Amino acid sequence: MAKAPKSKKEMNRKPRIDWGVVLRGRLFTEAWGIVLLVGSVLLLLSLLSHTPADPTFFGPGHEGDPIRNLVGSVGANLSEGSLQFLGFCAYLLPLLFGWSGWKKFWNRPGEGRPLRLAGALLTVLSLASLLSLLLGERRIGGSPYNAGGWLGDLLSSYLKLNLGGAGTTLVCLALAGVGLLVATRISLADLFVRLRKLLQETSSRLLVAWVRRRETKRKEAMRTEVIQKHARAKAELPGKRVALPPLPESDPGAASPGSSTLPPRKAEPRPEPKKEAQPSFPFVKALSGYSPPPLSLLIEPKEEQGVDDKELMETAKLITAKFLEFQVQGQVVQIHPGPVVTTFEFKPDAGVKYSKITSLSDDLCLAIQAESVRIDRISGKSTVGLEVPNKRRETIALRELLSSDKYITSSGRLTLALGKRIHGEPFIADLAKMPHLLIAGATGAGKSVGLNTMITSILYKAGPEEVKFIFIDTKRLELGIYDAIPHLLTPVVTEPKQASNALKWATFEMERRYRQLAECGVRNIDQFNALLALSRKEGKPLT
Repeated sequence: MAKAPKSKKEMNRKPRIDWGVVLRGRLFTEAWGIVLLVGSVLLLLSLLSHTPADPTFFGPGHEGDPIRNLVGSVGANLSEGSLQFLGFCAYLLPLLFGWSGWKKFWNRPGEGRPLRLAGALLTVLSLASLLSLLLGERRIGGSPYNAGGWLGDLLSSYLKLNLGGAGTTLVCLALAGVGLLVATRISLADLFVRLRKLLQETSSRLLVAWVRRRETKRKEAMRTEVIQKHARAKAELPGKRVALPPLPESDPGAASPGSSTLPPRKAEPRPEPKKEAQPSFPFVKALSGYSPPPLSLLIEPKEEQGVDDKELMETAKLITAKFLEFQVQGQVVQIHPGPVVTTFEFKPDAGVKYSKITSLSDDLCLAIQAESVRIDRISGKSTVGLEVPNKRRETIALRELLSSDKYITSSGRLTLALGKRIHGEPFIADLAKMPHLLIAGATGAGKSVGLNTMITSILYKAGPEEVKFIFIDTKRLELGIYDAIPHLLTPVVTEPKQASNALKWATFEMERRYRQLAECGVRNIDQFNALLALSRKEGKPLT
């Protein structure tokens, strides 16, 4: 059926306004939010500027008296009524209105708004009852007010009549907590977890700060102790040591490689020797009664438990079996136990590639339960060396190295006892044959131990007339123990400026000695000393 055409009156009728849509619109919610925010500010100002003497519907003021409230007559009536009705809880009303206005202004979804409003009212009423019970009447601006207002006094009186004072207090606290949870949707469990985390982080930071402060104090006390120890050692010395002189401006020319611009440390200063055509060299003179310290000062090596031969044979069988799993045929022909690692010599059969053996290092680690396995060729043999870390590592004592025949028979004045080889033999080296020596490593790797071992090795091998030291220790903690030894050319250098002067002097002295050696046609000090001894024996001056 066709629809009847609309009449002219119906066509001219204006569309109806849907007020529900308008009230839920963006502009209306923003306007409503602004109204609530302004109202909360006005209510807060009226409460803060409340004066009981202002004339209101509730107060004792007289008509015609000036109103002191910042919001005028309306503010005076609002503040007086709020304080009489809710007491101190009236100051929560601006907070509630402001919070609601803020959410309205930003049009944030308010899920469960009636429930939240009920929670807020429950919190205010519970606090008003609790304040009325605990505080009673209080004076504001000279006038008495109930701390919980008329409503709080009414509720607390009813609850106290049925529950008593303690019961009323507990019930009010519980209801206030429940109302706060409902109004804010904040979980107490989450709040306690965050609070505990904050306390843990704060305590950890305080503990770290305390530990750092204690460590700083300990280092400062150690530094002070070392400085005092150095001062006492210097005071006990019979003679004086002079600091390094500044660099000379010209080449001294006829100075000898062993001579020094620093006077030796003696109990009494001796007159300078007269200049001769034949220069003298202190390092070729006879020793003045110096004897190295006894080895009994060093710790004796501990008796280590020997390597179990049966265990070594079992490991060798495991290595051979593991190689067979990967079609690598051969056998372990020799075993060399060492202090730290044990070397197994594996002889592969003909046709086995070396690269195939080295690719099985990780599989060998799993088979013999080792931290790592190093595989390398053994020079001069047709075998491959497998270095396996020992389960019980030997502690190498310096006394054992210094008492070894290899160290004793070494003729070098700069002989260093560095440790043991992988097979257990002492490893002795001559510093004079090394072009350079660099000691580096991570913290705790043993740099200080190695340095002290090298210094001690030289002190046991050479006297103060043969070797002189210049120690630079800007940390003041590493080399201070050597401050009283007779081998020092100058006191231990602890200041950076003095260190620069010492290094410049050493560089100049080294270059001067190289020029002297080149003029004599020799390569090192030993050859120079031999040439000097020969010239003295023949009665010919060394030119």
